[in-house]
Amino acid sequence: MSSALKFRSDESSVVGSVVRIISAPLHGLSIPTQLLLATVALSTAYMVYNVLLCPLARYPGPLSARLGIPFWRFWHTLQGDYAPALYALHQQHGHVVRIGPTHLSFSDPSAMNSIYSLSDGVSSKFRKSDFYRSFQVFKSHPSIFSERDPHQHSKRRRAVASAYSMNSLVKLEEYVEDVSELLLKRLDELVETQAVTADTLEGGQDAVKTRPVRIDPWFHYFAMDVVGELAFGQSFNLLHRGKDDERFLTGVLNLSQWGAAAGCLPWLSSWILWLFPRVTGQPGGSVIGDKTTSRIATRYAEVEENGGMPSRPDMLTKFMEARDPDTKQKYTMKQVLFSASSVMSAGSDTTATSLTIFFGYLLDNPRCYEKLRREINEALEAGALSTPVKYAKGAQMEYLQACIKEALRLSPPISMDLPRYVPAGGAVIGRSPHPIPAGTTVGISPYVLHRHTEAFGADAEVFRPERWLEGGEEGRKAMERFNMTFGGGSRACIGKNISLMELSKVIPEILLRYDLKKPAVSPHTQAGESKQKQPSFQGRSCWFLEAHNLFVELVPRNAI
Repeated sequence: MSSALKFRSDESSVVGSVVRIISAPLHGLSIPTQLLLATVALSTAYMVYNVLLCPLARYPGPLSARLGIPFWRFWHTLQGDYAPALYALHQQHGHVVRIGPTHLSFSDPSAMNSIYSLSDGVSSKFRKSDFYRSFQVFKSHPSIFSERDPHQHSKRRRAVASAYSMNSLVKLEEYVEDVSELLLKRLDELVETQAVTADTLEGGQDAVKTRPVRIDPWFHYFAMDVVGELAFGQSFNLLHRGKDDERFLTGVLNLSQWGAAAGCLPWLSSWILWLFPRVTGQPGGSVIGDKTTSRIATRYAEVEENGGMPSRPDMLTKFMEARDPDTKQKYTMKQVLFSASSVMSAGSDTTATSLTIFFGYLLDNPRCYEKLRREINEALEAGALSTPVKYAKGAQMEYLQACIKEALRLSPPISMDLPRYVPAGGAVIGRSPHPIPAGTTVGISPYVLHRHTEAFGADAEVFRPERWLEGGEEGRKAMERFNMTFGGGSRACIGKNISLMELSKVIPEILLRYDLKKPAVSPHTQAGESKQKQPSFQGRSCWFLEAHNLFVELVPRNAI
């Protein structure tokens, strides 16, 4: 019997007792009346059990969770405010909060080691919950991300790990540079179409002013086109077309939100994932499967035409050359397809959101913006930086890397808690003085943990990149231990190096090309408030933190 089922044994015995007690007085009543009264009695007994008798009854949380109703997580996922709402609960109730009938959220940094650290050299004893099943692009086969068996996950990860290593990725920089060059060209065109001469505005001064442009969609096109180049043989050409006319990007984003909502109610996940596309008229994971299948088939045809030789040395070639660590058999076309599809969320959503978040925080913190500009200018003048910016050069820029870490600390792309099952025998987690029963779902949200003062200092809610450069090596290592930007433990995002490489290259490119200014007014500036009191971007917190509506004035740096 699984640990999840064991957790419910006490609950079942209580409900069974209630059934026996209430069944006797119902004889003689009509069947509908009996059913109604029995339903009311059982529901009452179930809620009383959850509030008073359940092993998790001692933990505070929203009323729905304490009554045993699995509503809170699903609702806030649909609302798009999951992480801020969870943070508010922890601010109100403390380190441990009950957010579902059998689900606890932790904010205590010490709980991270309990839940996510390795126990056998392969994985934590706390296995991924059923939540992750909803993110499968192909129903018949889990991706590396959605694979819940730790040993299967480890085996599959080892087979393709070399494709994701930074040493391998830097050899593919030319493909990223082709896409980043097109991104800058598109931004130039945006600036040109939004520019107006000061003659028109101020009667004759020889100058140019710009109107705000919305930049975040172009980051999504950029990130998806890079994934196309690296893992599918060629760009998806979203930057070239300037729109998501095939609704491919829409499908990727919908899979994130719908998968998260469905994962909150795993016994209904198949029905929810069937329903959402029909209600909204928008594509979900199926469009990803169709597109990736077509691209993989094309590459196999190219290789066959070349007499078995790979057409180019990209990630897809690595996947096609991968072998099962146990059987040593070469990956089949299906296995290659499953591996390549994992790159979609690993390397696209995270990068696009990270770019939006980064520039949003930079615009909201002029001091940090000027300090970063100085670092970039000095590197350029010293000959330590040139265009196109190489990853190795960007990675050496201390303040740039500190700004990236700080932006992703405050607004990590993965914002929900990362749910795991407590193993057989139960466990003591973090500061909780009571053992948590086997089968309980537990997790930590990176968004919540990254605001904990014990892990990141008294000013943990403030954007201050200098924290990553202060306190000596030990202080930085301590913060790195609690950094869950890309997940935790052996299940950390396999595609994080893709994102870090892109960020380290394209951010300096943009700052070398433009002066960035925060617009006086944008669609999310509230009436009567100064622009500096409003964040430069908006966000929806589902599985990913989907940052959007980043408006910025781009002024070309003519001297560069």
